[in-house]
Amino acid sequence: MPSQGRRLVLIALCLQNVTHLDKQSARTLRELGFNLPDAEPPIRAALPAVRPQRLMFVELCCGSAGLSFAFRSLGFQVLAIDRASNRHRPLVHCVHLDLRLDSSWTYLTRLVQARQVLLVHVAPREVPWQGRHASQCLRSEASPDGLPGLPPAWQSKVDSANAVYRRTSAFCMWLCEQRSQNPEFMTHFCVENPASSYMWLLPDFVALRSKCFEVSYDSCMHGGDQAKRQVLWTSMRELGTLARQCDNSHTHRQSPTAEAEYPEACCSRYAAAAALALGASHTMPASPRISNESARAAAHRQPRTSRAIVLVDEYQYQVTVPLPSGQELAEQEEKLHASLHPSVAIVLKGKRLLLLDRIAKSLDWPDKNLHSDLTHGFRLVGEERPSGVFPLDPKPAETSVEGLMEEAALLKPLLWEKISQSPDGPHDQALFDITHAECHEKRWLEPPRTWSELEGHFQGSWVPVEQRQKLRPIDDLAENGVNSAFAPCDKLTLRAVDEIVWTACFLMRTLIGRKEVHVQLSSGGVLAGPLHSFWTGDKARARPLVKTVDLKAAYKQLPLSPLDHRLCVVSVRRPLDRQVVGYVSKTLPFGAAASVTAFNRVARLLQRILQEARIMASNYFDDYPILEMTALASSCDKTVHNILSLLGFEWASDKEEDFAQSASLLGVTLDLTDPALGHVKVANREEKCAEVSSAIDAVLAKGVLRASEVASLFGRIQFMEGQLLGRLGRLALMELRSLCSASGELRLGKFERAAFCNLRDRMMSGPARAVPTSPPEGCVCVYTDGACEFQSGRPLCTIGGILYHRVDGKWNTRFFACEMPPELVQSWSDAGKRHLIGPVELYAVVTARKVWRSFLNSARALFFVDHSGVHAACVSGTSRDSV
Repeated sequence: MPSQGRRLVLIALCLQNVTHLDKQSARTLRELGFNLPDAEPPIRAALPAVRPQRLMFVELCCGSAGLSFAFRSLGFQVLAIDRASNRHRPLVHCVHLDLRLDSSWTYLTRLVQARQVLLVHVAPREVPWQGRHASQCLRSEASPDGLPGLPPAWQSKVDSANAVYRRTSAFCMWLCEQRSQNPEFMTHFCVENPASSYMWLLPDFVALRSKCFEVSYDSCMHGGDQAKRQVLWTSMRELGTLARQCDNSHTHRQSPTAEAEYPEACCSRYAAAAALALGASHTMPASPRISNESARAAAHRQPRTSRAIVLVDEYQYQVTVPLPSGQELAEQEEKLHASLHPSVAIVLKGKRLLLLDRIAKSLDWPDKNLHSDLTHGFRLVGEERPSGVFPLDPKPAETSVEGLMEEAALLKPLLWEKISQSPDGPHDQALFDITHAECHEKRWLEPPRTWSELEGHFQGSWVPVEQRQKLRPIDDLAENGVNSAFAPCDKLTLRAVDEIVWTACFLMRTLIGRKEVHVQLSSGGVLAGPLHSFWTGDKARARPLVKTVDLKAAYKQLPLSPLDHRLCVVSVRRPLDRQVVGYVSKTLPFGAAASVTAFNRVARLLQRILQEARIMASNYFDDYPILEMTALASSCDKTVHNILSLLGFEWASDKEEDFAQSASLLGVTLDLTDPALGHVKVANREEKCAEVSSAIDAVLAKGVLRASEVASLFGRIQFMEGQLLGRLGRLALMELRSLCSASGELRLGKFERAAFCNLRDRMMSGPARAVPTSPPEGCVCVYTDGACEFQSGRPLCTIGGILYHRVDGKWNTRFFACEMPPELVQSWSDAGKRHLIGPVELYAVVTARKVWRSFLNSARALFFVDHSGVHAACVSGTSRDSV
């Protein structure tokens, strides 16, 4: 098909229904060059099924993290890494890591070994210099590692850059070796730098050259403004599609500095090329888990970001798994417990570990290391392995284990002396009695040892832990530095209240609706069926009830690894003789960062097992909020207790209450008492309201507040404000937020006192958050806009809005347009506001909300605004602008 000039190429893929095409259409397509089959291809000729996997893209020296943003949009998990002094604003969360250190690359090596990492992209930076061509002043072809005789300051910077270069090439060589030794090893690498960079001439990179593909492209051919030649060395052949040379069909921007960020088009094409390589192996990124924002939206709460997509929170599949008999494994359980370390065996006494492991495997539980960690004890330091249960959010440790022990040599005597010389407190005896009981009665701690005994037991390598003087002892592993040597990998998802509210709304909506169960699945399918007549015949047995089951001494039911006993020596002063003694802990300490994820890994497995037994359970640390219908409440109670007892986990029976229509859980009161089943109410507990109100009254009476008290009080107020209907308290919280960064003694001003009074009054009399069980159908769409022009030297501001509301299958429209009061506009100008368009745009939103409240109250509403600042203020409910 010869042609001249530009042309449009139509590409069509026709695999099925070929025989249904009319003859004229088929003839036309064949004349255009499309090779249509004469018959439909057989079903067996289809491609292999695509396997979804949770794949990761790692971007080192990420800058603005444009590549990570593009990969995340395709469904990849991403990890963007850069130095702490990164001057760019990253588009995704960025982890700070010093790539000059061997420990950083050890962390990356273990990450690749533990996760399914598809590609690691590295773009090492050159040392900046005055002028345009930086490296030409510091390096040459003869001396690519740096010119001789550089000033010491610049020599140090060149050495730092070289350290990153050497470690980058060594890491890529390691990846090549892994790929050659293991055909299933899937991690690729890509190193990018300008073509003129002397990095390519370094001996380490010369050795790497033969093991990778070279891709050269001009930045201007991928959306850039400058004719900058870039080079990629990569093990991924598909990135060769980026190779493009400038065709001089466009103009170039002349700039004294080169582009420091990848153009958006370049990022999209790069990510698409990598996805093409993935598709060739019949693999695709797995769909992301339900986000916290989606969970908040499902419970009718405003997400903290505007990127949330409302989804139904449900499991991907459901299976029925028969629980194996505990007696079947009794003999093996006994042998396993006999083989455990004595300190681990004491803590795990009575727990059926093999039974728990068998159930986990039958459920295809993703945490494959949980059984090993349980039987060997959980570590407090080092790099945490991803569990697969929680989203990935890896963070490097602040110090190494070796560095911690070196610091401990100096820190030990200081902490020991601090405990010894601390003033007497009212809880000293109670604290010691509790610690003593944990040792001799509960056997969570080893017998007390003096300084000399501890030195001999651990050969001088141990770390004391101070216990805070409260009636509930909390081990402080931040002060002794243990937490700084822990590198977390998982990010906990804590949304039990949102889950339980959504579940209650679903049950109540089903009961009062059309007597049908209808669930839209995230896969696109629908789970539907008629409501059983058992629930429609007697309303008394179809009332949703709620309660909470709380694990007893939850952290103390899990063992600490004997390797880390030296890091958790609980140290207290004996009141009788004022001598400091140390108790070696056998259980997870409450104040350790590693304990949080370790315990929640076990807690989420227990939740999954309860759900497999058809228990509507959520989980928040050691609390399990549970919903059940009246007719099944007794059966549910027995099932939960029997499962926990079968597995050997203790629950706090003394604190447990019966199923009821209203219950206190996770700091709030969940109220299901609405006779019409129309609303679920979430309110603050009365005793908590009175307690915080008294604390506010005390602050107002004194007129001053110590900086050390601000964070605690502010956190309690913020949590309680979140359970109240409306958003009037957001502005008051904004007034108090600035106090959190202050120091010393703070004297309350007029605005601070007004904010405290506002929040106190809302806590005591504000309406509880009421979530409708049957959200209104359809949606109200509101479009607002504002304009600001100057006439005769004075601002003329106008606002307008349009509302679309669907009623009875028809769209109804409302609108308003008006000029703003000149006095209000003038007051903004007098307050020093130079650009008035922001307040004008926000005023349009507020006006629409008030004028059309009859359409908007209790309705699903979408507001469209074209001002990013107004959008952010409406989502957060606050603004930094005083006007």
